[in-house]
Amino acid sequence: MYTLLQEDLCNRLSTFLKRIVLLDVLAISLGFVLRAVAGAAAIQVEITWWLVLLTFLLASFLAFSKRRHQLAFPNGPLLYTPGQLDGLIGVISLAIVLTYTLYTIYVHSVLLFTVLFVLYGLSRYRYHIYKMPVSENPSDILLSDRSLLLNTGLWLLSVVILLYRLPWYSW
Repeated sequence: MYTLLQEDLCNRLSTFLKRIVLLDVLAISLGFVLRAVAGAAAIQVEITWWLVLLTFLLASFLAFSKRRHQLAFPNGPLLYTPGQLDGLIGVISLAIVLTYTLYTIYVHSVLLFTVLFVLYGLSRYRYHIYKMPVSENPSDILLSDRSLLLNTGLWLLSVVILLYRLPWYSW
């Protein structure tokens, strides 16, 4: 069922919604949420509202970042101004950090330390959005920036160690 909803959403996005301010990004973000929900259903685990919300926010952040990059390469009518996108990216970044922080406080307080990795990762990605060469694709930023890769790896390692208290790690 989720696959059919996702396919319908993608079809609508490619034909109609991509020409309407905010609905274009909303459709993209909902598509990612549907993928997360379908993935959880496929492996038969319960999905939390925290994961749904963070998936939505992160997908929105990436979509607005992509729209910001597209201003340098206009291909058709522009829906957003640089100021609008900068504001939206800032608000979404703040929402991601606040949501992740609240998640760590209320669900897994042991992960509060990992908020630092989230802050650094978002800040570094935003740095690239505004300072990237005009030929660089924002989708490639995560894979090409060594400090972002290191940050992601350290975040993942920290989460595994803090949640599962691996036996080789001494407390």
